[in-house]
Amino acid sequence: MRRERLCPGFAAGGLSNPSSGCSGRSRLDLERFRQLAAAGYRYIPVYSEQPNDMETPVTIFYKLTEGKGRFLLESLEQDHQRSRYSFIGWNPLLTLKASGDEMTFFEKGRINEGRGDPLTELKKKLDTFQVAPLPELGPFYGGAVGYIGYDYVRLLQKLPVETQPLTNLPDLHWVIPRYLARIDHRTHKITLIVLAAVNPDDIDGSYEKAVRELVMINNRLDRSLPMAPLPNAVPIKDPVSRLTTISRHEFMDLVARVKKHIQSGEVQQVVLSQRIIQEYTGDPFCFYRVLRLLNPSPYLFYLDFGDHQLAGSSPETMVRLEDGLVTLKPIAGTRRRGSSTAEDERLRRELLADEKEQAEHLMLVELGRNELSQVCRFGSIRITELMAVEFYSHVMHLVSTLQGELRPAYSGADLIRAVFPAGTLSGAPKQRALELIERLEPTRREFYGGCVGYLGFNGNLDTCITIRTVLFHGRQAHLQVGAGIVAASEPAKEYEETLNKAAALIVALDQAQGRAIS
Repeated sequence: MRRERLCPGFAAGGLSNPSSGCSGRSRLDLERFRQLAAAGYRYIPVYSEQPNDMETPVTIFYKLTEGKGRFLLESLEQDHQRSRYSFIGWNPLLTLKASGDEMTFFEKGRINEGRGDPLTELKKKLDTFQVAPLPELGPFYGGAVGYIGYDYVRLLQKLPVETQPLTNLPDLHWVIPRYLARIDHRTHKITLIVLAAVNPDDIDGSYEKAVRELVMINNRLDRSLPMAPLPNAVPIKDPVSRLTTISRHEFMDLVARVKKHIQSGEVQQVVLSQRIIQEYTGDPFCFYRVLRLLNPSPYLFYLDFGDHQLAGSSPETMVRLEDGLVTLKPIAGTRRRGSSTAEDERLRRELLADEKEQAEHLMLVELGRNELSQVCRFGSIRITELMAVEFYSHVMHLVSTLQGELRPAYSGADLIRAVFPAGTLSGAPKQRALELIERLEPTRREFYGGCVGYLGFNGNLDTCITIRTVLFHGRQAHLQVGAGIVAASEPAKEYEETLNKAAALIVALDQAQGRAIS
C-alpha cells in the first residue's frame, strides 16, 4: 500500500460506466502471451485498460467483488492529497491461515497443512507461481494481500506465555487473488487484471479463457448497481455499551509499573494498550466507508475473510520495499487536533518543543536504523526526514523517514521479520519491552500492532502497522489503542492519549449504525 499508489474516492449512489469505451479487450496480445509462456512462466497477467471518470474504489468494490477473500487498499495523504493507485482484489487462488507455527493452505480445492514459519512458506508459495513480470503494470500487479497479527512475534522472539487471545482467529491470514482491479487516479484509468494460468498443451486456450474473464468483469463494471447511502446519525437515548480490557485506574497503575522498570534501567520505553469492544450489527464495509471520509490516512484498507473483517485507516508505514529500496517511517509523539488553525499551530509547536516526545521519537528512530542494518547494505541507511509533524482528523504526530538498500540475499519476508513488530508499538530495547507487554496487558493483542499489506510477485512489498483499525467478528467490533510510556510519562495523560487515538474509530462505528456522535 505504497503512499504514492493508493487512493480513496467515494460515491453515495450506484453508477454505471458509459464512458468506459472498452469491452474487455486485452492490452497484452496473444503473441506476447505466447512468448511469455514459451519463456516458462506458469502465470501471466492478462489485462485491459479503460478510461474512468465515473467510478470510485467503493463503487468498483461493490460491483466486482463477492465472497470471502476480497480486499480494498487505498490511500489518502495528509492534507487530503490523492495518492496514485487503489487496488481491489477478489476470487483467491490461494489462502493461507496460520496460528503459531501451524498453517493451512487452501488451493484449488485442496487443503494442505504444515508447520514452520508461515511467512517463509508464503514467500515460497509466491515463488512457485512463476508470474511473468510486466513492468508497465507498475509496482504491484498481483501477489499476496493480508495481515500479520502481533502474536506472530512468538515465532521470532522467546517470550513468556501469560495471556490468552479474546478470539480464535488466525495470527496470519493472506490471499492471492485471481482478479485485481487497479484504479489510477493520476491518469483516470481502470486496469483489470486476470492472473492467467498457462496450460502448456493449450497456450492459446489459456489466453482466450483469460480474455473471456476480462469481458465478464468489464460487463459487471458496466452495470448499474444501486448502493445504499450512508446512514444519517440520529440521537439515541441510551449510551452505547463498550467494554474495555483495562479500566482507567488499572491503565494508570500499569504506567506507574512500567516507569519503575524504566527507572531500574531495564527498558527505555514500553507501549501499553487497551482493547475496546462493542456490539456491532451493521455492515462492516459501511463502517469502512464512514471511516475513510472521517479519518483519511496514508493507509486505508478493508479485508473481508468471511467470518471476520479488518477495516482501518493507519497513518504509519511498517516497512516498504520497492525495487530494492527500503523505507521505514516511525511515528511517535502525539497531540490532539485543535479546534482552529491557530490552536493547531500552538499544539504543533508544543509537540515539537516537548522533550519527552522528542526523546521517545529519537529512541525509536535509532531502533529502526539498527533493525534495518540487519538486512540493508552497509552505509546505505539514511534519515531523509526527521520529526516532521503530520496532521490527521483527530490527532497530529511526529514522523521520520528512514531509507536503505536491501541486500540481494534478503527478501521482503526477511525484511518484515527484521522489523516486526514495529518499535513504535512495542518499545525499546524491544526484547524487554515485549516481555513486559506480555506480563502487563491482560489479553493477547492479536490483530493490533501487527501489519496489513501486500507481498508482490515481483518482490515489492508495502505494509502498514495495524493501528486505527477495527476487527469485526461475531457481532462485535474490537479496537485497540496504546501509548508509549517513557520516564517522563504522566499516567493520566497517557490514558487520555489512548482515548484520543480511539476517537475517530468510535465516531465512525456510531455513524455507520446511524447513531448520533457520542
